[in-house]
Amino acid sequence: MKETPLYLFVGFLEGGKTKFINDTIAEGQFDDGAKTLLLLCEEGIEEFDEEFLAEKNIFIETIEDKSELNPVNLQSLQEKHKAERILCEYNGMWLITDLFAAVPRGWLIPQIMMF
Repeated sequence: MKETPLYLFVGFLEGGKTKFINDTIAEGQFDDGAKTLLLLCEEGIEEFDEEFLAEKNIFIETIEDKSELNPVNLQSLQEKHKAERILCEYNGMWLITDLFAAVPRGWLIPQIMMF
């Protein structure tokens, strides 16, 4: 089984997660052409420019409800976009253990950034 890195961005609403992700991508990180799935588990004031991200092979999927956070759904989203890497802006009000329980086999977390 091929391993898929999951970069996790956690913290409070309006804590700077979206801005950090946007800035990191604009500075050239995650700009190696690899297909990337960006999972959004909350929506704040700051937004992503989907056209800009698509140019970088980054595709957004929104997880509206915790019930969508399960291995079958997450795996299907990865397959839909043929993602080689996952970025996740996680909801600060949800337990991190819920995410860990939902991560499909083969997804590995090399980095967690907390805001």
